[in-house]
Amino acid sequence: MEEILREAIRAEGEEERISREILLRTAQELGLSDAAVREAETRLIARKNGQLQAAETESLKAEFRDHLRGKLIAEWASILGLCAFLTGVNLLTSGWEFTWAIWPVGIFVLLMIAESVEVFFKHRDPDAYEKWLRRREQKSTELTPQS
Repeated sequence: MEEILREAIRAEGEEERISREILLRTAQELGLSDAAVREAETRLIARKNGQLQAAETESLKAEFRDHLRGKLIAEWASILGLCAFLTGVNLLTSGWEFTWAIWPVGIFVLLMIAESVEVFFKHRDPDAYEKWLRRREQKSTELTPQS
C-alpha cells in the first residue's frame, strides 16, 4: 500500500507539497500513532545519514587509491629516467655494448615491481588508509588560516 501511495505522489509530482501535517493526518487515518511516525522519521533520517557517510567514505577511499597510484607513477617515472641515464652512460662508455648497467637497472626494476605489488595491497590496508586520513587532515588544518 505504501509503495502505491509513493508512486501516486511521484506521478502527481507533488512530493515537495506534502507537509508534515498532511503526513500526520494520513498516519492518523491509517491508525498509526504519533510516536510511530516520529520513530519512522528518526529511522529514515538515520538511514539517510548512514548512506551519506558511506558515500563520503567511498569517495575518500577512492581519493586514497588515486594518491597511491599517483605516487607510484611518479616513482616509476623517476626510476625509468635513472635507468635510461645509466643505460646511456653504459652504451657511450663501452662502445655500444650493454655491460655493467644491466645490474643496477635490473635491481631498480625488481624493486619497483615489489613496490607496485605493495601499493596494490596497501589500498586495502586500513592502517595505511587511517594514516593517510590523519596526514590529510593535518595538512588541511595547517593550510587553514587561523585568526
